[in-house]
Amino acid sequence: MTPSTSSAASASRPLAGAAWILVAAVGFCAAWVFIRLASETIHPFALVFWRNLAGLLLILPIILRDPSIASPRQPTERSSWMS
Repeated sequence: MTPSTSSAASASRPLAGAAWILVAAVGFCAAWVFIRLASETIHPFALVFWRNLAGLLLILPIILRDPSIASPRQPTERSSWMS
């Protein structure tokens, strides 16, 4: 890899991060609008079920690709704050 290639790759990463933030913001706004509209006709418990199911279906491929992502990196201990 040449220095110009590595600097170009590292320069595009903040733009990719900003794009992901924009996509997440639009997704949260769209979810809020759809939940608000659906709450007029659908019971709140049903809305929670469908919203959580959609979230599971979105995250499941990521967890199946790399199961270690679902487990903590360091084992937790009973901390001193509990005693």
